[in-house]
Amino acid sequence: MSTIVFDTEIYSNLFLFAGKVLESGKYFYIWGHEDDSRQMLKDLFASQNTFVSFNGIRFDMPVISFFMSGKTIAQTKQLANDIIEQNLMSWVVEKEHKFKIPVIDHIDLIEVAPSFVSLKTYGARMNMPLIQDLPFHHASEIKADDFDLVAKYCENDLDTTEELYMRLQGQIQLRVEISKEYGFDARSKSDSQVAENMFLKRLGLKKGVQHVPNSVRYNAPKFIN
Repeated sequence: MSTIVFDTEIYSNLFLFAGKVLESGKYFYIWGHEDDSRQMLKDLFASQNTFVSFNGIRFDMPVISFFMSGKTIAQTKQLANDIIEQNLMSWVVEKEHKFKIPVIDHIDLIEVAPSFVSLKTYGARMNMPLIQDLPFHHASEIKADDFDLVAKYCENDLDTTEELYMRLQGQIQLRVEISKEYGFDARSKSDSQVAENMFLKRLGLKKGVQHVPNSVRYNAPKFIN
């Protein structure tokens, strides 16, 4: 069992799953043009490892799962565009395109982190040695000679995600304890989402279900009208 930080890069002719095993510090890559890439992804997600991402729930996992379902790289790129441009949620994408996102041991840091900014911004705040934007426009077709450059870019994002993960250990460990006590996975939830789920558990309610409230009497003070 290992902890694997992961990221995905997708262009019209390039699909890359990049991972970093935190225990060893080693990077590994699964390229979409490889014949056994889909089976490699399925085997990886069937393992007992813990996966860590930044925005992986809403973007990376739907994109990876769509590709795993047998779609081409170009089709997967179009889905990625739709997710970003239409701000689609993972369950909406899953339902509309009729594929399944595998259930894995996954910690997504985007909600746990203290403010809603990009990974690059967190990298700057953490004084990371390199802040790098995409080396190519997202609509570009990548030459084979430039695949290694995309992989190096991914490595930098993995390093930044790893550093953020290490700095959020206090918040994550608190969420682990809450998960044990309340019976839901709090590790990828924001403070407000954790509180909401705790209240629902305490009150025996289900999210999204309308409940008829009990009647109460209330005498409003004079300053309320």
